[in-house]
Amino acid sequence: MVDQDILKWELRKVYYQERSFYEKYGIYTSNVQTDLSKAELEIKVLGDSYTAKYCKGRACYYIREDGRIWESKK
Repeated sequence: MVDQDILKWELRKVYYQERSFYEKYGIYTSNVQTDLSKAELEIKVLGDSYTAKYCKGRACYYIREDGRIWESKK
């Protein structure tokens, strides 16, 4: 797998953990277990939604509560 594919899979794991946490507690969390560096992973919880952001090099990758992943150049 390419670096980008691995990174997207790690974000997908964040999505699955968030979904599981939400099903159990009815809220999202900003504390998840991941292989991504905690210093570079930012999770913003906004009521019934969240966005996780991970920046690497000149790109930032995002995932939100519906599972959509996208990339943004710095």
